[in-house]
Amino acid sequence: MAKMDPAKNVFTFTNEEIMAQEKKNAMDRRKEVESQKKEQKKVMQAAQKDLDKVLSPYSR
Repeated sequence: MAKMDPAKNVFTFTNEEIMAQEKKNAMDRRKEVESQKKEQKKVMQAAQKDLDKVLSPYSR
């Protein structure tokens, strides 16, 4: 657990705590990127669908 140094008014963390937080941050970033990719894929599919609908009369 982080220790408070009242003289300096700062918290000190162990290397294990810092590494655990870095790992958690990396996992959170990865999840965020994955959700953005999924959303982007949905948008692209919708755009392709709309484009296909618009161009269908001309493809005959």
